[in-house]
Amino acid sequence: STWTTTAAATVDAMSERTTVLAAAGVAVGAAVLAAWAARKAARAPGVRVVATDAAPAAIGPYVQATRDGLGTVYVSGQVGFVPGTKNLDGTTAAAQARRALSNIRAILEAAGSSMDRVLKTTVLLTNIADYAEVNAVYAEAFGNHKPARAAFAVKDLPAGAIVEIDCIALER
Repeated sequence: STWTTTAAATVDAMSERTTVLAAAGVAVGAAVLAAWAARKAARAPGVRVVATDAAPAAIGPYVQATRDGLGTVYVSGQVGFVPGTKNLDGTTAAAQARRALSNIRAILEAAGSSMDRVLKTTVLLTNIADYAEVNAVYAEAFGNHKPARAAFAVKDLPAGAIVEIDCIALER
């Protein structure tokens, strides 16, 4: 009968479409699951090293920064080295602070963060009289964003630097 043949053809076509849709659904589901697993793995607890050539390499047994896998970035103290060298960028506190903050910006970007995600900084100065000069550069670097901060005068800093700055930030 024609009705039975037409019905059988319709069922076959629907079965094919269902199979294709099911396969597509499985593929999409697998892709979503893989993306979720990759994101979860990237956010799993554990120390991950952050390194970039856009900032000076560490001069001791430490790294430029670490990520904790839970959304926080810890940037090691940065002095005013020009990236790729061990040369300080200037002899004034302002020049060295500007370069240290530029190095921090580069490290944060490599870590998937930015200056406006900084939670806290620590500023070390070899001369507290440089506080106002460094403060002006610091204000330029952060703009309207105002992270928590501690500032200390210290006797000496590595490599003859007169300013060192570190920070803790959130990932994007």
